[in-house]
Parts: sequence; C-alpha cells; structure tokens
Amino acid sequence: MIKLATIKQMRRERNRLYNIEWRKKNRSKTRESYRLWAERNPDKVKANRDKQNKVNGPKHMVFKGKIIILKERVLTGICSWCGYKGYTHMHHLQYHDDDPLKDTIELCPSCHTSRHEQMKRSRRRENRK
Repeated sequence: MIKLATIKQMRRERNRLYNIEWRKKNRSKTRESYRLWAERNPDKVKANRDKQNKVNGPKHMVFKGKIIILKERVLTGICSWCGYKGYTHMHHLQYHDDDPLKDTIELCPSCHTSRHEQMKRSRRRENRK
C-alpha cells in the first residue's frame, strides 16, 4: 500500500509541474523536482544540453547544393534585424562562389521569410517596367 501512495504522489507532483500557474507560484518546488529528475535521468539531461548548444549553428552549411565544412561555428543566434535570440538562418545578400559566407547576415525565421517576400515584390516591380 505504501508504494501505491508514493506512485499517486509522484503522479500528482508531475501533473502540478505541467500547470504553468502552479509553477510560477511554487518556483522552489519546481526547481527541486527538476533537480531530482535530473539526478535520476543524467543521460536525458546531457542530450537536452547538447541540443541547446546547437543554437550557435552547425559546423557545416549547404551552399548551392554542396556541403561546406566550416572551421568554427558562424552563427551567434541573434537576428540582425529584430534582435531575436534563438534559432537563426544565414541570409545571403549576394552570392559569391569563392566565399559562401561573404555578404551574409543572420536572420530569425520570421525576418528571413519577410526579407525573401520583399525581394520577390521588388523583382515583380522590376519586371513590370
């Protein structure tokens, strides 16, 4: 009977952690629960940290259908236009066959999409003239 009680308590605690309002009110309990979980699952914690470290981008890039291996990570994870911190894309202002990183800026997915839309609109205007 003791085991069932502890399982019920564990389920109740897990459900509380999914409730955002409860987490905000009980930050210390949330941290303690995560710490205990991390002690029981060190392999999952390591995998998650490895994923987070990839924010700075891979050490390779695809340029005109070819994979280019870079000496160091070139992405900083900060959008040049809006300042968003997180996942970013490299946007080529102009393509150079000799140096694929020349004339590039770093944009978040939203700004990257809007930049391409602007380029499409300007091409349409030029074609009309």
